[in-house]
Amino acid sequence: MAAGTSFAPMLGLLGTEFIAEFGMSRGELGLLIGLSMVVGGACSPVVGVLTDRLGGRTALALTFALAGAGYLVMAGAGIYLVLMLAAFVAGISNGLTNPATNKLIATEVATGSRGFITGIKQSGVQIGTALLGLLVPLGVIAWGWRTTVVIVATVWLLFLPVTFRVTSAVATSKPTTRAEWATAFWDIWPVSAFGLLIGIASSLLILLPLFAEEALGFDRIAAGQTAALAAICAVAGRLAWPRRAERKHAFPGTLRILAVLTVVGVGGLAWSISVPVLVWPAAIVMGLSAASWNSVGMLATIVTAGPARAGAATGWVQLGFLTGAGLGTPLSGWLVDTTNSSLPGMGLAALPAALAAVVITVGSKNR
Repeated sequence: MAAGTSFAPMLGLLGTEFIAEFGMSRGELGLLIGLSMVVGGACSPVVGVLTDRLGGRTALALTFALAGAGYLVMAGAGIYLVLMLAAFVAGISNGLTNPATNKLIATEVATGSRGFITGIKQSGVQIGTALLGLLVPLGVIAWGWRTTVVIVATVWLLFLPVTFRVTSAVATSKPTTRAEWATAFWDIWPVSAFGLLIGIASSLLILLPLFAEEALGFDRIAAGQTAALAAICAVAGRLAWPRRAERKHAFPGTLRILAVLTVVGVGGLAWSISVPVLVWPAAIVMGLSAASWNSVGMLATIVTAGPARAGAATGWVQLGFLTGAGLGTPLSGWLVDTTNSSLPGMGLAALPAALAAVVITVGSKNR
């Protein structure tokens, strides 16, 4: 999970270096982050169907290979266009991550244990983000950003052989029909719509280190620690929320709580502009909400779609979330560039988070 989803947080951590070395604006940095997410979202329905056909093992191996390739392209980039190519490659890896892992859970994990396993699996995103937030600034100071990126790429590629040792081989299935693809969407559309809206709000977390540096005056190490704190709290959230949802079979209600908490967290970030110390509790709340919803959303997808359509349904949810995050990040950066303030971006995040609570409530009742 860390391999497929870490490209955008890495760009956020390297924002200062990229702005200085490539002469890019915050909007252009956000565009890179957004491109990796939009590509991941756009290809998710297709790679979801492909995952159902090829099996989780093959899809997971492709995830590691493409993640490593994207990082290596980024490390060798000399111009902005090459960075866009890196974002494109990494975006496909992002699109594969959840379909591959959800397919493995649906086919290899018994009902009753899926909530705990899904929480562990989704926590991989935040464990990776926390480690990057703590270690990447140190690596940049010691070796420079390019060498640091190569080291991370090597880690992802080392997991390729591990994949074939710890997963089961499965026979390929017949191509998924268009009718099944459409059925998968109908099964899961409220979660996909929720993901689109909460993805816009969660884009604040990607740019949190840059926000801490520029708006709050933090140094590189402290700025990275804000992202690490949110990620560590998200690990706890991603373990606890799906177990609650599975035990009470309360997926819509749990997602609604997370949307409301996201609004509270965004408010805390906005307040921290005047009272910088508030960024720490705000990061905690955002970690427990906007950064934790995926574990509940993915478990709801697995349970609702079933093993046969787990990959395709996950693709639709990914399409919603990554599109939202992909659009939210460049818009947030552009708003800072044009207004010289972070507050408009906070408003951009709070409104869709509030709307997400409404959508999941109405959508679930109407199904």
